[in-house]
Order: sequence, then C-alpha cells, then structure tokens
Amino acid sequence: MTLKAVESMTRSQFDKYGVQSSFDASGDFPSIMCLSLNDCVVHGVASEEVIREGDKLTIDLGFSYLGLNIDGAFNMFFEKPEKADDKSLKKGRTKKIEEYKYLEQLTKALFYEAISELKAGDTSGSITYRIETFFNKYFPKKYSLLEKFTGHGIGKKLHDFPRIHNFGMRKVEGVNLPNRSTICIEPMIIEQKDGS
Repeated sequence: MTLKAVESMTRSQFDKYGVQSSFDASGDFPSIMCLSLNDCVVHGVASEEVIREGDKLTIDLGFSYLGLNIDGAFNMFFEKPEKADDKSLKKGRTKKIEEYKYLEQLTKALFYEAISELKAGDTSGSITYRIETFFNKYFPKKYSLLEKFTGHGIGKKLHDFPRIHNFGMRKVEGVNLPNRSTICIEPMIIEQKDGS
C-alpha cells in the first residue's frame, strides 16, 4: 500500500462523515493529512512511497466539523504477526520497530504527565515545565525534544493562541489558560544524530 492510498481512503471517510481536512483547507499543506514514514518526524506528504513490513507510519489528522477543528496524531506499526514456532521471525524483526515502540510508550507517558494536573487558570509554562521535567528524568540521553514545533490552541482555527512549548519555560511563564479552552499538547522526540 502506498501513502497516497492511505490518503485516498482517508478522503473517502472524510466525505462519508461530512468533515473537511483542516490541512489542505489552509492552503499551506499539499495533502489532507501528514503521513510520516519511519524517521520522518512530522509533516510527511502523501506520495507513491510503499509501506513495507517493519515500517512505522505516523498519521497526523486535522479536520473541521460543525465549525470546530480537531487535530491529533498516532503511530501504526507494520509487522508480520508472530507465530509461536517461528524463530526466524524474531531474528528478522527490526530493532528499529522495537525502538519506535519504546519511544512511543515513553512519549505517551510524557503526554499524560503534561496533562495530569492541568486545570483552568494554569499557565502554558506549567505544561512546558512538566514536559521538560519528565523528559529530562526518564528519556535516554540520545533523544531530545524537537525545538521547531509546538503545541497550540485549537477551536475555530486549527492553530490558535497560545503556543504550548515543549521546553524552556518556567511554571509561572506563558499565558493563563481560561476555563473551557482547548489546546493541543504535542511533544515530539527526535534521536540526536551523534547518539550523544
């Protein structure tokens, strides 16, 4: 299956349920979704690239329904089902998939830590502080938080105020989050090239 085929299936589901992609509606992105294969962290574009066994695909969807935007991402792992007697499979499994899964578990734990004590009136900096503190405590040194992208407010606009940084803020910094505000918290982790 190609990335274009994934996009095509998604488009048909959008049409079926009457939702519109928030990504291509903005005119800033050439696809209705982000499809990031393997080491591509974010903003991969649908192409004729084929998804193969051992690949990790990150699907990032943004769509609007009844005037409100929704934005979220998840990973899919393409593995051959294990059989109890298939010793060659275990040998042939890519180490990378196991590493991706481990990283996904850690990142989910980081996300839940970021929202664990979140309440109206908290500062955006308090979220940033929890993300950075958890990251520094639990993540192996070869990983780092992606600097370029941030979380954000969401609602009538896909990317709204405030920006939710992943590091570099104290608890008291940033803006106070009003009651009923909706935000996207988007910690993104990368492996440093030199492995340090």
